[in-house]
Order: sequence, then C-alpha cells, then structure tokens
Amino acid sequence: MGCGQSTSAASTVTNSRPVEKDAASVESQGQKSSAAAIAKKVALAGFENILAAVADMKDLLPPPGGPAAAVLLDVISVVRGAVAHRQNLEDLATRAANLMKVIHLNQQALQAKNTYKVVLDDFVNCLERIRQFALEYSGSGWLMRIWCSLTDAEQYDELVSELQSLVADASLSVGLDTNSQVAAARREIEDLTAFVKSQPNFKDESSELRTLVSELGGPQEVVKDRAKMERVRQHLGAGSQLTLTMLGQAIEILNANNEEGPHSNIRNSVLRVFWRKVIKFELRIPWHEFWMVFPERLVDVPVPVVQVTDLQTLLGSAAAHQMFKGQIEDYEDPTSLSVFELRRVPEKADIVSCIKNILEEASESSSAPCQLLTLDTTYEQYGGRDAEAKELAQWFQKPGSRVAAVVAAGGVGKTCLAVDVAWRLWRCKHVSSGALYVDCRGAFSRDALVMRLRAAAGLSGEHGGMEALLTALAKLCAADRLGGSLLVLIDNAEDPAAADGGTALSEVLAQLLMANAKIQVLVTARVEVAVQNMPPPYTYRIQPLSPVVAAALVEQLARGVLTGQEARVVAEACGCVPLAVRLVSEALVAGRLTLEDVQEATAGRSSTVADNTGDTASTERRQDQDTTVLFVDMVLRSLPAAIKKVAMQVCAFTGVLTASSAAVVMGVGSSSEHEVRAQLASLHRLSVVLQHGDDSFMMHTHVRDVARKLLAEEAPPALRTAVRERFARYAASLLSRWQQLHEAKALKVMAAEVAAHWSDVEQFLADVAGAAAAGNRPLLGDCGALSLSPQLLQDTALLATLGNSDFLYAIGNAWMSPQYLALTQKLVDVTSAAAAEAAAATSDRDRQMSYAAALLIRCEALIYTGEYEESESLAARAVELYEQLRGRDSVECAGALHLRASCLQGQGRGEEALPLYREALAVRQEALGATHRHTTATITHLAMQLSYEGQHAEAEGLYRQVLEAHQRNLGASHNLTAQAVSNLAGCLHELGKLVEAEVLYRRALDVYSDTVGPRHRQVAFTLVGLAAVVREGGDLEAAEELYRRALDVCRTALGPKHPHAQMTLGALRDLLKERGKGEEADALEL
Repeated sequence: MGCGQSTSAASTVTNSRPVEKDAASVESQGQKSSAAAIAKKVALAGFENILAAVADMKDLLPPPGGPAAAVLLDVISVVRGAVAHRQNLEDLATRAANLMKVIHLNQQALQAKNTYKVVLDDFVNCLERIRQFALEYSGSGWLMRIWCSLTDAEQYDELVSELQSLVADASLSVGLDTNSQVAAARREIEDLTAFVKSQPNFKDESSELRTLVSELGGPQEVVKDRAKMERVRQHLGAGSQLTLTMLGQAIEILNANNEEGPHSNIRNSVLRVFWRKVIKFELRIPWHEFWMVFPERLVDVPVPVVQVTDLQTLLGSAAAHQMFKGQIEDYEDPTSLSVFELRRVPEKADIVSCIKNILEEASESSSAPCQLLTLDTTYEQYGGRDAEAKELAQWFQKPGSRVAAVVAAGGVGKTCLAVDVAWRLWRCKHVSSGALYVDCRGAFSRDALVMRLRAAAGLSGEHGGMEALLTALAKLCAADRLGGSLLVLIDNAEDPAAADGGTALSEVLAQLLMANAKIQVLVTARVEVAVQNMPPPYTYRIQPLSPVVAAALVEQLARGVLTGQEARVVAEACGCVPLAVRLVSEALVAGRLTLEDVQEATAGRSSTVADNTGDTASTERRQDQDTTVLFVDMVLRSLPAAIKKVAMQVCAFTGVLTASSAAVVMGVGSSSEHEVRAQLASLHRLSVVLQHGDDSFMMHTHVRDVARKLLAEEAPPALRTAVRERFARYAASLLSRWQQLHEAKALKVMAAEVAAHWSDVEQFLADVAGAAAAGNRPLLGDCGALSLSPQLLQDTALLATLGNSDFLYAIGNAWMSPQYLALTQKLVDVTSAAAAEAAAATSDRDRQMSYAAALLIRCEALIYTGEYEESESLAARAVELYEQLRGRDSVECAGALHLRASCLQGQGRGEEALPLYREALAVRQEALGATHRHTTATITHLAMQLSYEGQHAEAEGLYRQVLEAHQRNLGASHNLTAQAVSNLAGCLHELGKLVEAEVLYRRALDVYSDTVGPRHRQVAFTLVGLAAVVREGGDLEAAEELYRRALDVCRTALGPKHPHAQMTLGALRDLLKERGKGEEADALEL
C-alpha cells in the first residue's frame, strides 16, 4: 500500500489480527534494548534531541533504510536553520522521526509483505517535500514567502496527512500477542503511531505577521524604524538566530520583489535590493561607477558590516575587479555593467560565499574557454569505460587526427564517454586552445546548429552567422601559446543529421575543420555522420557495458538491496545498457519493481525476438534499443501516481528544465514552487530526470518519448490540453524575454538562452502550427500577440524555422494576423537589404539564406489572407535563391516549391501545381523520409489536387500513406490522425465506397469528441462529410439529423458568415426540399 491510502482506510486496522514475528522477536538482546532506548528518545525527548536518535537508527535499518535516515537527518538540519514557522516545521520533523522508528520496529513484517522498500520510498518522497518546505524559511527570501503565501496551512496539513497515511501503512502488521517482547514492541509502535496520527496544530505565523506589519505601517515603514523591527523580531520568536540586520535585509528583499524595475532582472536577492536602492532606475552603469559604490553600499541592503568588510578584502584590488568582471561580463560593450549580466550571479543567502566562488572560478580558469559538462565518474552515473576513454583520447593526440564520431544506440553512454575524453585532453593540455561543448538536441536545422555553436563560442546573435563563428574559433587557436588544439564536442548530432539527410551537419563539420588546422571535432550520434568533401570521421562504436562492469554498477546502485547474483541477473536483463541499468536498479531499490518483474519482462522480450533474422550486429543493436525502451516504459508505469503525473507534464520540455519552468507547465503558483523542487528531486533520485546544472535537469530522449506516450494514453484530455497550453505560455514568455534582451543589446545573454532553450521554442512553434492546422483552439488564445521584431527573427534560428513551417499561416493567425502581416513585410525588408549587401560582397551566404526564408514567411502569411498572386511571386523568388545557394534538390528548395504549388493551387492553376508538388515530394522523401511531417504535408496537398482533378484512385493511395504515417508517429487518437482519416473518407466517398467512408467519418468524430469536444469546427466539417455519405446511401432522415448537428456546431464554432457554415445551410435546405419540407427549408437560417 502506498502513501496515497486515506487515513480513514488505514485506521481500520484492528487489534484482533494475529501478530507476526517482527524484529523484536529475532533481534539479539543488545539490539532489543538499543531499539527500546532509541524509541524512548524519539517519542519523549522532543525535537532538540531527535537528531542523535535518528543518527543511531541509521545503522540499524536494513537497505535502503540508511539513505532514508540520511535524508531525515538533512531535513532536521534544515528545520533547525529555519527563521520562521519553527514550531510547525519541528512538528513535521518530529512526526517523521517517529514514523521512521515505526518502520524500524516493524521492518520484518513489512519485508514479509514486500512493502518495506515501497514504504521507505514513499517516506523519502515525503521527506523531500518537508525539506523543500523548510528551505523556504531558511533562505534570504523567507519573509517574501510569509508575506505572499496563503497556502502554508494547507501544505502543512497535506504533509501531516501524508505522514499519517504512511504510518498506517508501516504499522499494518501489528496485532496482539501474549509474547511479552512482541507485545512490548507492539505497544511501542502504537505509542509512536499515535503521535504521528495526532491532530495537527498549525500556528499561522504568516497571517499573524502580516497583521502585525500592517498595523506597524507596512514593510516600507517597518524597515525605517528599529523599534518596529524589534517588535517583528520578537513576534517571530527565533531568538538570536534572527538579527535585526537579517530582518531588515528580508524586508528589503520583500520590497524589491513587490516593485517592478530594472532590478527585477537580477537573480541574487541581495544584489537585487542593492541595485534597487543604490543604482535605482538604470539598466546599466559604467563599471567604474559600480566600483565606487560596491561593496561599500551593501550596508544599505542591509548586509552585516562584517560581510561588507570581507567583501572589501576580497575585491580590494584591480586584479580582483578584473576577475569578477571577466566572469560575469556578457555584453559587447566592456565599459558598462547591466542587470542582465548580474543574472549570472546565483541566488545564495551568503553574498560573501557567492562572490568568493566567482573569484575562485576566475582564478582557476584558463584564458582558453572550457565549457565541458561536469562528469561524475563514479558508478552512480558512469563507469566501466576507462579503457575506451583512454584509447579515444590517445587517438586524438596522434598527428593528423581531426574528427571522430562516437556512435551507439540511445542510453549506452555516448555523452559520458565523449565528455570524459574531452576532460582528459583538457587536463593534459592537448586542447589548450579550448574545449567547447555543444548540445544539438532539438537542433533540426542548419541555422539552429550554427546558433548553438556560436553561443558556445561566446558570440552574440548578430554580426554574421557561420563566417563570424569560424573567425572567432580561429582567434582562439591563434591566442594559444602552447600550440594545442581547439576541441569542439558536438553532442546528440542525430537531430541535425535527421533534418535534411545530414547535408547541413556534414557541411558545418567541413567548415569547422577547414577553418583552422588546430580545430578537432568529437561528435556523438546514434547514426553515422559524414563530412562534406572530406574523408569520413573515425567512427568509434561503443557497445553496452561488459556483464561484469554492468553487474558492479547494479550492485553500487542497489545499495545492498540485491545480492551479487541478483545484480548479474538484472544487468543481463537490461542488456548491460547504462540507462536501463540505472532506471531498473533505482526502481528495485524503491520497491516499485521486483526481480520477478524484471525476469518476466526479459522472458517476454526474448520470445518476441527468438526468430529474428538478418544482419547480426544491427539486430543486436535493435534488440538492445528495444530492451531499453521496454524497461523505461516499465519503470515509468511503476511510478507512484503523483510522481508519474509530474513526469508526464515535464516531458513537454525538450531542452533544459528548472523548478520554475516546470511549475509553469504544471500550473503551480510561485508560492508552491518548492513542491515542484521536491518532485523533481524524487524524479532525479529515480533517474527519470538527469542533473544538468546546479538547479536544472533534462530528460533522456527515451524517457521523454515514453513519458509523452503515457501522457497521450493515460492522462485525461483535460490534463493533456492543460500541459500543451501551459507549455505554450512558457515558450511564448521565452520569446518575449529574448525580445527584451535583444532590445537591451544583451546579445550574448540572449544567445546563451536561445542555445539552452531553442528546442523548446521549436517544439512550441510546431505545436502552434499543428494545433491551428488541425482546427484546434489557438494555444496562444489568451496570450495576445507576440511582439517579435524582424531583427530578432534574423539574429536567431527563428527565421529558418518559421520559413520551414508548412502551417505558418496558422501561427500568424494565433499571433493576431494584422500585426503578424506587418511583421513579415518588415522582415522581408530587413533581410532584403542585408542580402543585397552580401550579394555585392559575394561572401556571406547566410544573409541571402535569411532573405529566402523571410520570403517564405511572408508567402505563408499572404496565403492565409488569400493573396495568392503576390505570395506566388515571393515563393518563386525563394525557389530561385535556394536553387542558387543550396541546389534544386535541397530540402530548402523543396519547401519553396511546395509553397509555390500551394499558391498556384489557390489560384485554380492545379495543372501547374502538380509537377511542383511531385518534385518537392521526391526531394522530401529522399532527404527526410516518408513519414516526416513536411513529407506528409506535401503528400496531402498532392492528394487534394489529384482528387480535385478526378484522379481519386491515386489520391486514395496517398491519403492512406499519410494516415499510416500519422498513426505510427502520432497515435490513433491525435487530431492530425483524425484529419487524415477524414480526408481519406472524403476520397472514398468520391470513389463510391460509402460503407468504408461512413466508418472512417465516424472514427474521426470519435477522436475529435475525445480531444477537442463535440462543438469544434473539425466536428462540423466531419459531420457534413458524414451527412453527405449517409444521404447518398439513402437514409435521408439520418442525413438530416447530421446536417442539423453540423449547422448547430457551425453557428458557435465558425459564425454565420463563414463559407462552410453557408455551405452547410445550403446542403440542409436542399435535403429538406428533397424530403418535401420546402417551407421549413425556406425559413431556415443561421
């Protein structure tokens, strides 16, 4: 039983059940007396003494009890440091300590019922929630929390309720027995359980403090009056732990957070207050003016004098000033400091430690950049590849070694190996010119790839594309006095390789290598990569871990839960793939899976592949991949419902996620953000998310894909819709922030953020386009227009992505078409001038490519408004440019051909459109594959034109091809799948296949009813098609009912003036007259 059981259900445990022989009946006398002593200390000694009691218990609990006790010790430590709500937090910690003792005393009964590990795992999840709750009152923003949060009582009650439910689970096996030792243990458990189950008594310090501060004139007045501050301090009852200086600082942080201004862009709360009080309304100031007031004026925050003195010592030299400046400077103007640059200073309670860490990082860093991920080489994250890392590092040190590719299936450990190799090369100074890390996850275009490379090189979004990047890299090589190489590590290259058949990736790799002989490139990918007009890279294929190493990894992760033999069984079952090994091992420790579950899954998998034939190596790789996905799916399905729900929501992110961004997608307010941090910590403990930075996480691609599958299959429609809409708002806020940074000329900051979050924005654009194309409610319906400048689109990869979108007119509509139309024209003007300069210089193809992309964006916008002639001329110009720059058989040119065909089709010039569609389709199928969304879009347009010309048989085959692709990629319940079903039904109707057409129309209606509701515009379109089929089949009464339903939906979903509404009205009138209801037909209106 998990923590989700209600208290009332748990309380039905009676004393009539026979007791099971628990720990007390089998432990030695010394252990029994020790346990009794600990129980007494926990139950009676009070909060101040439970730390020692829990520390004693840590060594008595069998695995995984020790780590759980360590978490509880951390919770107690955090609670002791809390400034406010101490009584409530101490109560929670004491209840938790009593619960742990119940688990200890009843451990054997729980193990006999196979619930020991599950109860402990639920307990650790609850402890993490308590820890994050306590941290809210331990940091510098504790007063902000008290002042703004109205949910503390609710969250306290929830945590108490969760502990009560858990203690019910932990004590289920306790009953009556005449054995005195067992009876004593039972009474002990009952006493502890009674305390945990006792009614909570929440002391509402937040409400009381808000009332007091309001009576004293508000935060602004309190901070000015020492006597008033003393009253507040005495009211909180934190003793000497809360000084007047600390209270004053907390009030100033509250005031700074409540007042909008330039300071709002600074993360660190002390610096945020400092900027608000000292610098005030300026976005940036000269560095020399900053040093005139910092750190001396920190006393105004206020910061304790001793801390200000320490900072004066740390920053007391020109060298220290330069080191600090070098660490946070991101502007191209080196003479000034801005609030955006100060965002790089993290949020920490101790400003002295914060500045000290920055200076230490500066002193340790080389003049050459090193941007490699921090790699924990213990078995928890990586192990067993030392020999391979050494071999690959030695290869790079050989003369003439330029580019290598680590190739393997997902989850095998490509990134860990590549980063390890890079660190080895850095430490031995082989790559003394620098080591750059570029994560290409989600970079599905050449421009997106170049943007990430430029961000890694520290370039802003303007001043040229690839050419400026190559110049910057050459400067890094020239500046190195040791004569070492510059390593560029391109991770997850399978995404750019999939964009256009690998053409852009191979071209970029060739440009990097030709730019300077000192540049070396290390690529990781799931597929083989090529370098344009150069020998293929040295391909280093890695396999899963060896059985011995994988078993050792399982033992390390299992922390004593599994025997050596069991660890070998698990490793073999997981195919020795590190990702599967980590997930399964953690699930076994948490009790979410059993060894029998793992063995049964393996047996089932083995039976499905027993007859597999073909290439042995490729078959083994495919089996490893399938096994990994199988176990990822099994682990995610085994998660507790609440944690699984979190995983299904944060899988919306393709890139980096934080607690604050996850809170947006989960619909959690800022006052409950600590709850999200606790849930992410639980996911991280189970290896469902991976640490990416101090406060950021990422999902492995396999985990994200399976979580999205679960979201589609298990989550209610309301949750699926909410996640999509919240993610859209989050991504729209990113775009707005980039616009703000662009306007403030914080271009390096912007470039870094674009590189980190671009894949999420690209996902958002695809969602907006797909949703609008499928007729769904616009994702940005309540967000208004996005105010994006043409220059922003040109300086980021947004331009190329929008230019490649087949549904851009829908995006334009979602962003309010009048503003969007004006934006697209400005974009053409900006890029046209830049392209003219580039053509005159004959040196910068990127600007001409940007112009071509802008033409297509404008073309799409005009298609939406029905201005087909002007849009066709733009598309024709784009075709010319792409043919000149990339070739007629390029993906870019195919996109322009597709759009030009659409313009011709809109003008009724279908005969001219057909060959263009066929040409675009041939290129897209070859480069992107038959199931890519761009390919299926062209197939659909081609089928529509063929059907219009009466070539229904060929159109039917194409419609079926699109339907099969959507079913495989999106699932049967997706809106685009339903649209493909409806398109096919219309074609079958034209062919006279009425029975099959009717079945398909009804199938589409079922999907729409589940996903968008019964009164959606797509429902109206489908009802009309179904009515026509039924009418032709002779059932006029049923057809009339369907037309009436369609007309009713049209009234609300489309409005009376919409052409489809008018067409539906006409069809119903004709049918009514056919049935002899002429008067009713004439009276009918919208």
